[in-house]
Amino acid sequence: MASDSAIRRACRDTIGDSIARAAARFRGRTALRFADRSWRYDDLHRVTDQIAAHLCAQGLAKGDRLVAYGRNSDHYLLAWLACCKAGIIHVPANYALSATELSYIITQSGARFVLFDDNLAETVAAAAPPAHRPMMCRMMTSRKFSTHPAPRAHQKARP
Repeated sequence: MASDSAIRRACRDTIGDSIARAAARFRGRTALRFADRSWRYDDLHRVTDQIAAHLCAQGLAKGDRLVAYGRNSDHYLLAWLACCKAGIIHVPANYALSATELSYIITQSGARFVLFDDNLAETVAAAAPPAHRPMMCRMMTSRKFSTHPAPRAHQKARP
C-alpha cells in the first residue's frame, strides 16, 4: 500500500510539473526535435505555458474538451502539453478522418474547441455542426497559434 507522502507527491507530480523541473534542470539542452525544428527544455516550458494561457483566454477551463485534429508534429505535442498544464481534456482526432467522422467526434466529445492544422481547414469547416460550433484555432507552422471564429462550411477558411 502506498504511503501518504507517496500519494501526496503523485497528486502534485503532474506532466506540467515534470516539464517545469526539466526546464530548470536542463535549461539550454534540446528536449525535442521535429523535422528542421528543435526545442530546448526552457523554450518548451515557456511556450506550452503561453499556449495554455491562450487557450484559457479563449474561455476554456479545466475539464473542458479540445479536439486536436492534425498530423503528428512538434506543434501537436506542444498543444497536448499545454492541455495537460491547463487541465483541458485533449481529444485526439486522426487527420485522415472525413468531415462526417470529425463531426461525430466533436459532437460526442462535447468539445468546446478544435485545434487543427492549416491544411485541414476545409474539413474542419465542413465538420463543425451548426448546432455545436466550437471555437476553432489553427496550429501554425510558426511558434504562434491563431484563433478565429469557426469558418462556415460554404466559406473558405481564412489564411
